[in-house]
Amino acid sequence: MSSEEAKAVEYSEELALALSLAKEAGEHICKAFTSPKKITTKTSVVDVVTETDQQCEKIIIDGIKKRYASHRFIAEESHKGGADYDLRDDPTWIIDPIDGTNNFVHAFPFTCVSIGLAVNKQVVVGVVHNPIMNETFHAVRGGGAFLNGERISVSERTDIKSSLIITEFGYDRSEQGVDEMLGR
Repeated sequence: MSSEEAKAVEYSEELALALSLAKEAGEHICKAFTSPKKITTKTSVVDVVTETDQQCEKIIIDGIKKRYASHRFIAEESHKGGADYDLRDDPTWIIDPIDGTNNFVHAFPFTCVSIGLAVNKQVVVGVVHNPIMNETFHAVRGGGAFLNGERISVSERTDIKSSLIITEFGYDRSEQGVDEMLGR
């Protein structure tokens, strides 16, 4: 067995659980995608949370707790604003139940469920599921990355001039924040 295959086997149960829960949460996202949403702002008008965010986070955390009661969580919607994230060596699930909530609010299809597992402060499992576009990315540390079960890789481009670069402005939409993002 190659080291790549051994890594995939080591965390296969955790990966299977994360995939299952991401797809279950994705079903809720699909049902609510084109419906009116109840929105609450957090730190600014572009930092929002919906009832669907909260429902999906509960589905994911409850599902993990059933299997791994002693594991810890860092979850976007239940995280106390302004507090530092407390990543320790213990197995810790990192969850964004609707990654791209603004896109979700506007029924723009680039929204997903993101679930990761860190052990000894190293991410060992990652799942990103876009239920609207029916795309599921997953990886196990040292085991490669996959899209809908097919291996993927980065391009062989080495020159930034011929590369694709994507960014997002985050929550700070002030003139100063935009200037900093654009390097002005």
